[in-house]
Amino acid sequence: MPVRGSSTSSKFLRSILPGALAMSLAGASNARAQTTATRQAPPRKESAIEVVVRRVQQVSRPSSIAVSGEIEGWRTVNVGFKVAGVVARVVAEEGDVVKAGDVIAELEADGYTLGLQMASAGADRARDAFARAKRMSEQGGIPPADFVQVETGVRQAIAQESLARKQVTDTRLIAPISGVVARRGIQPAEQVSAGMPVFTIIAVDPVEARVGVPESAIGRVRAGQAADVRIPSLNRASFSGRVRVVGVAADPVSRTYSVRIAVPNPNRVLRPGMIAEVSILGGNSTRTLTLPGEAILHDADGSALVYVFEATENRVRSRRVQVGSVFGKEVEITSGLAGNEMVVVGGQHRLRTGALVKARVVSGTTTPGIGN
Repeated sequence: MPVRGSSTSSKFLRSILPGALAMSLAGASNARAQTTATRQAPPRKESAIEVVVRRVQQVSRPSSIAVSGEIEGWRTVNVGFKVAGVVARVVAEEGDVVKAGDVIAELEADGYTLGLQMASAGADRARDAFARAKRMSEQGGIPPADFVQVETGVRQAIAQESLARKQVTDTRLIAPISGVVARRGIQPAEQVSAGMPVFTIIAVDPVEARVGVPESAIGRVRAGQAADVRIPSLNRASFSGRVRVVGVAADPVSRTYSVRIAVPNPNRVLRPGMIAEVSILGGNSTRTLTLPGEAILHDADGSALVYVFEATENRVRSRRVQVGSVFGKEVEITSGLAGNEMVVVGGQHRLRTGALVKARVVSGTTTPGIGN
């Protein structure tokens, strides 16, 4: 006896199998066609990036020793009264420019003036006594020993008068040098002792740049050598100086030799304590490589790099470099380049190593931008 359900299932399978097979064959055919089309599709063309390239510049510069230090006053003087007393007047303030001989403060002088009057009166009496004793001595009226005693007395009286006069003068405090008042330590009505420093005056024209030169370079430093002094806090302003003193003993900690460089400072823009970057110039010249500052980029590690143009492939490769001093708008390249490379100086911010470029070559130290 046949099973109804089985017959129905067979009929259903016979009805759908041809369609399923046809769909499967069509899908396989489409897949093969898509694969073939993919294999035959041409690769997308790489776009060239427009850049400006320039050969590394080679310049001649004097050999130099780069060191750092700080600005110091040419001379620093602590000033105090030579006599004790009460401050009557303070003339100079901190930051004031004073000249040698200027009065910068005064003490109350009444007591010293009275002392001078008494000493002057005593000196007058001693002079009169000496004049009488001299006449008598010439006439043989007094013994020689008594005359010597009178003569000694007049000398002592005159000396006391001179001392009293000096004490009156010393109530006025005089600037011993020209410079800038760096410290004022007194106020009016204040009691001061003799010799107590109450002012500090610093001579600032010229100033000195004191630097430490390493042992490996100190043999090339001589008094009289020219030096270029740059001050970072003054937008790297440059000042000319000359080596004045070369130290003879190394610092036991830093193992550097102290060198003092005199720097004219007529406008007093250089102030003691400023950091100084100094290049001590030698007599010989050296060749150095330079590039525009804008050609130098930095990688993720902060290292300086440039893009070198490879003309045979029209591609660029990044290369790490070390930078040195600044020459106008150019920056010294101390390592990383041989000197014959063409380097990207325009359009470099859009590059990556290996990028295809369309290069326009420029010469000299100009760095025109793209499209110029």
